[in-house]
Amino acid sequence: MTMTATDPTMAIDPTMAIPTTSSALLDRIRELELASRSLDPDEAERPFAAALAEKLLLARYFHARCRALGFEVGPPPELSIVTFRWAPPGAGAAAVDAMNRAILDGVRRDGRVFLSSTTLDGRFVLRLAVLPFRTHLRTVDDALEVLGEQIRAQPSH
Repeated sequence: MTMTATDPTMAIDPTMAIPTTSSALLDRIRELELASRSLDPDEAERPFAAALAEKLLLARYFHARCRALGFEVGPPPELSIVTFRWAPPGAGAAAVDAMNRAILDGVRRDGRVFLSSTTLDGRFVLRLAVLPFRTHLRTVDDALEVLGEQIRAQPSH
């Protein structure tokens, strides 16, 4: 399948320009949501490609917004998983791990979104996986809202 610059499913094209601003990402995400809903059901590859492109853009959007909230973020996502952690200046490693565990517990108690965690290089980090087919911009914005609430609930904030 060859993709053109006007094809809304061009996310698999390695030459595709990735929007760098939040508003450009939002425009592209909305465009892909609309494109995936209006495709001919007989064209099985196009909806999948549009959904994949949407998830990749949502991960990049979350990464940028997470950084803007003050989180330490991992590398820009190449797939749909974003790693990040709250690491206030001057906080020791154990304190940072404890804060991130508390943030994760708070997110899970809240129940609007689900985040996971892992340990990278001995540090506890949070993860967002933008993979489920029902995850769209609203879900990612909900995650950012819940994270903001959890940051404000931290004793050091």
